Amino acid sequence: MHSTPNSLFRSLLALPLLLIVTIATPARATTFSTACFDTFASPAVAVADFNGDGNLDVAITPSTTYAGGASWTIQPQINVYLGNGTGGFTFSSQLNTAAAFVDMVAIDVNNDGKVDLVTSGNPVSILKGNGDGTFQAAQTTAGGDNIALGDLNGDGSPDLVVGSFSNITVSFNQGNGTFGAGTTYKLQQPVRGITVQDVNGDGLRDIGVLTLAGNQNSGNVSVFINRGGGTFAHAMDSKVNGLVARNLRFADFNGDGKLDVAVGRYSGGGVATLIGNGSGSFNSQTNIAMPGNTIHIDLGDINGDGKTDIVAGNFDSNPPDGSVSVLYGNGSGGFTIGNVIPLEYGLGVAAADVNHDSRVDILEDTCVLLNTGPVAATVTFAQPSGHTDATVKLVAGFTPNPIHDRGALGFSMPRDGKVSIHLYDISGRRVQTLLDEVSMTAGMHSVAVDRRAAGLQKGIYFYRIEAAGSLITGSIVVMDR
Repeated sequence: MHSTPNSLFRSLLALPLLLIVTIATPARATTFSTACFDTFASPAVAVADFNGDGNLDVAITPSTTYAGGASWTIQPQINVYLGNGTGGFTFSSQLNTAAAFVDMVAIDVNNDGKVDLVTSGNPVSILKGNGDGTFQAAQTTAGGDNIALGDLNGDGSPDLVVGSFSNITVSFNQGNGTFGAGTTYKLQQPVRGITVQDVNGDGLRDIGVLTLAGNQNSGNVSVFINRGGGTFAHAMDSKVNGLVARNLRFADFNGDGKLDVAVGRYSGGGVATLIGNGSGSFNSQTNIAMPGNTIHIDLGDINGDGKTDIVAGNFDSNPPDGSVSVLYGNGSGGFTIGNVIPLEYGLGVAAADVNHDSRVDILEDTCVLLNTGPVAATVTFAQPSGHTDATVKLVAGFTPNPIHDRGALGFSMPRDGKVSIHLYDISGRRVQTLLDEVSMTAGMHSVAVDRRAAGLQKGIYFYRIEAAGSLITGSIVVMDR
């Protein structure tokens, strides 16, 4: 559906102006009600709508046994639990994978509109979804301990990055959920975690890798910058002091428009944050202590103040004791520990709104912590530096909303200037750049959004438009047909 410029402009004028300035204030903690839907430990937790009913579902790897200290037997299996939309989950099926795994990604690998599951291991397993909560038998491709998926070459299909020993291998999707021969890039240290994200803001997804030194006293955050055409350049390694955990997460913690990074640490090390310079390197490490040992972290606006918070699973040296910790961000790069909630295990963790109340909940292993605090704010960003004209009005809107396939983001420029437009998910992670410092004239403009090309799964996203010295944000709802 396409709207005429005049009708779109009229709809834009009806929207309220939103101009937000982030102010560093003490973060408030929120409250949770806790319920467990099973009794497994799981280092891998994947959250998505598997059966197309509009409710989030959960997949885990069921792991229960341990011997002495903090050790678990990881199973080559997936347990699928279907959500009822109010925070409850019911066991649906157990799936077999080709190998035991510690990473799992829920994503549509073959562009059929149905969520699939991809697990790490040797080999990697790909279980294509049928769209009704069931999955086909696992197909396999060359594997390793760590995986990440995302569209790296701009063809609309998610590509595969596999970490094995001190290498990552990038394999491009053939458009049907199978992957071609990979290109291998070497690192100086063994891989511990991988993520795919546009780290330097050029509109191309880069590869972030967490590695661990042989002496286990430090690690590195290494970024492979996407140069286009399926090639990558290894940016500078950024050192992380301490025994690093199993994943890393990027977000703008201090409101300067550049992505920073958070890394979990073992041995009571808590979480380390490093400030990014916008080109793929990071410095100024800050450590935030937490109880137990951190293996996985996730990000989200937990207390509804519009600032990114950190959620961590903390396992104890005497399983099944464990906990979940929440670190509240102040919008200037600082974090303070708030909630520490005792639970069993404390391995896998994910932040998502599972009961449609606009609050970010927490999933840890097979327990759900329903957020009963303030409603999550729209992602808040710092006002651009140099803004002096308080009378400037930037007006924008998205149509159609909800979007199924394609839509248009329309905006009215009050005067000539450069425009940057980014899309973010509900956790504050940037998922696409639509425009980056593009010079445009005053007047009405429209930018197309293709959900498949952008790799947008069903859910809520936020756009951020910075233009002519003003800034505005708004929301986009993505739904399947």
